[in-house]
This record gives sequence, C-alpha cells and structure tokens, in this order.
Amino acid sequence: MRQSWKTRNPSRYAVVLFGACVIAAGALSAAAPALATRTPGPTRALPGFRVAPNLSVLPALGRRALSVTKSKQLFGVFCNSPADCWAVGEIVANGRTTNQVLHWTGKKWFSVTVPNPAGTASGALNELFAVRCTSARSCWAVGDSQKSGAAVLDQVQHFNGKKWSVTPSSSPGGTAPGDLNSLDDVACTSARSCWAAGDYGLQGTGPEPQVLFNQTLHFDGKKWTFVKAPNPAGHSTSDVNALLSVRCTAPDDCWAAGTGGRIIVKMNSIRFRAHNAMLHWNGHKWAPATVPSPVGNTKSFLNELNTLACTAPSNCWAVGIAAKFANAGGFEHNEALHWTGKKWALVKTPNPGGKVNELLGVTCTSDSNCWAVGGAGEGPGLNEALHWNSKKWSVVHTPNGGGTGMNVSNSLSSVRCTSPSSCFAVGAAELGGNDDINQILHWNGAKWTDS
Repeated sequence: MRQSWKTRNPSRYAVVLFGACVIAAGALSAAAPALATRTPGPTRALPGFRVAPNLSVLPALGRRALSVTKSKQLFGVFCNSPADCWAVGEIVANGRTTNQVLHWTGKKWFSVTVPNPAGTASGALNELFAVRCTSARSCWAVGDSQKSGAAVLDQVQHFNGKKWSVTPSSSPGGTAPGDLNSLDDVACTSARSCWAAGDYGLQGTGPEPQVLFNQTLHFDGKKWTFVKAPNPAGHSTSDVNALLSVRCTAPDDCWAAGTGGRIIVKMNSIRFRAHNAMLHWNGHKWAPATVPSPVGNTKSFLNELNTLACTAPSNCWAVGIAAKFANAGGFEHNEALHWTGKKWALVKTPNPGGKVNELLGVTCTSDSNCWAVGGAGEGPGLNEALHWNSKKWSVVHTPNGGGTGMNVSNSLSSVRCTSPSSCFAVGAAELGGNDDINQILHWNGAKWTDS
C-alpha cells in the first residue's frame, strides 16, 4: 500500500503488516552526486519492504502483482476549502498502473481525467503520491512513472483550473533502465515558490536500491529546477538517503524529512540501519538538522519520518515509525517529533496496534489541534487516527472501509483539515489479497465517517 520508506507509505502496499518503504526519487543536475556503476534491470525495484508477523524484514509484494485484478489506492489529499479538495493515487488493472485523481466539490467525490506520462500499455507504471494547491485554479501533484523495462522518472502534473497536464521536471538519477527517480511530496508558499522532495539513484540486483540520494526540486513560477541537497547517510553502494515530506512556513523556512542509513543484504536476509533524517532550507541552501531517532544500536532498525505539518516557524510536527526488526522482540511503533523553534524533540504517542503501528500523514489547524493518521495492528490491520490537543496524542475511533476480518488491511496515508470541524483522510483497504479499494474518511468535528 503506500508510503513508509516509501511505505511511501502502508495503504500503498499489499502487506501482511504495514512496512517501511523506499520510494525512489529523482532530479537532474551537474551538482548531483556521482552514481555508482549502473545495474540495469527490466523492472523497477520493489517499492518497499513489509514486516512479517514475526517482525522480520521481508521484501514487499509488488504493486503490480499478477493476482491483482483491479486495485485502487489514494496516497495524498489537499483541500482549498471544505467544498474543494483533491485526492491522488493509483489504479492497478490489466498489468498496468495508471494515475488516479479525485475531486471533492462539497457533495461528492468524482474521478478526474489525468495524463499518464508512461502510457497505459501492459507494464506501465504511473502513480501520484501528493497534491498541493495555491488556489482553486493552481494545483501540483507529484509522483513517478515508468514504461516497461525503462527508468523510473519523476512525474509532475499541474492543474490550471480546467485540466491536469504533465510539466517537465528533472530526473537526476538518469533515464536508462535501472535508474530511479521519484517525488514523494510537494509544498508551496505561493504560486511562484514551491518545493518537491523525494529521492533518486540506481536499482540494485535485489529488492534493495543500490544507492539512493535526497532530491529537492524548486519551482520559481516558470520551471522546476534541481537544487543540491546534502546526503548525510553517504554516497556509497547500499547507502540510502530518502526525503518523504516537505513543508514551508515561508520562502526562507522549509523542512524536508525522511530517513537515512544503509540496507545490508546477506543471503536471504535484509537489515535496515536507518535513522531519522531532517534538512532545513534557509533561503540559500539545504543543511542537515539534528533530530532524535528512538531506535538504534540493534542489528536491524528503521527510524523514518513520513510526513510533516507546520502552522508557524516555531510549530511543526514530523511523524512516522520507529522499528526494530527481529525474530522475537521486534516492533514497529509510532513516532512523533515536535519543533518549537529551537529543537526537534520526541513526543510520546500511543500504539493502538501493539507491536505494529505506522503514522503516514499529519495536519494541523493550530498548535492545539493536529491529526496524525496511518495503520495499526495485524490480522486485521486497522485504520489509525491520533489527535493532538496541545498536551498529548490520543487515539480516536475511525471506521474501516475494508472491514475488520483477519485477511483485511486498512490504512490511511494522508490527512488534511480546513478547520477543526472539517477534515478528510484518504488511504486504501486490502481485501484479503492484492486488490485494494479507496478509503476516504471525513471528520465533522465530532466523529470520523466514511465519505
């Protein structure tokens, strides 16, 4: 289902439990780090990893598994007003993956036609992960695309008030088979200043990326340009730098969050050794920022910040997962970090799923009203919604669009509020196989209901 490193996010992958995922991302520039020797591959590296019931790390099933008949998943949502919202994601059917865009007009959600830059032939991949608008007549959606056997490329689309169209963007990871480029998130401070964040690199010979770098693109009102960003986790084979979210409070105050570390592959085992990662933009350059990582000093662990929300320069949240992978004693817990203007600090969060929890989306209307959403539990996996009231995070009941059977997995990937009494959360539910259905929930100030 989607997005933790990546998954870019749990609703995004067919998972036994929700897993940490990698989304490859890209951008083009002479300033990009030198890439290792390319290892061509006929298909894209798997979009993520999943956690088995014993919490050992296993490769995730691909989103284009042969058993899929028709699968729909939503990864991102944004609202200009209570009567104007957009949701983006993907549709998998007949051996191809196409973009999915839905529009809310105040009464119902309906599908909107959107281009598929990789085409619609068998094996084509088109997916949108995030959407942001500066007005009702100007919205951006980002993700990636891949023709069968070709490179995974950045995907950027723009809505001009009438239709969606593909906008040229960089792919610094290259355009040859095995090259990876992807954009996970987008944020704007005005129609002439937007940032997109993700990663780019090379596909390895197995499910792990060979090397992955942070990617940041900037829109100046005319075009998208690659902007150099540091890669604290390194530039060598098996080093992973991945940005999963970006938010700005002003043109000279932006945060980009994700994860960084190494993927160690030995025989049939995969080990993560990754810490939380945070970059800050001061109007001139991106620089690493210090953030805590709740889990470490074990053979296999993952700290990952999946998404950000800011209401002011001194009030931002980053949420994600902190996981320890082991045959016994492993866990995948929620994590939330708070920025007060001076430092990022870990804030306690509940874990309603016991050993298996993952936060994928967060939004705030004020410093005393925030929502974080994701998935929790195994057999079944259930939607998760946490609320912040300025003092603590608390679990709030949500419906589960896929039901609560043992072979069902529900997860929410993104959330957006226009007021304390109007929020939408989107995601997907896996119905005991590889077929997924969209989930859209609405908060009316008193409870979450199916939309």
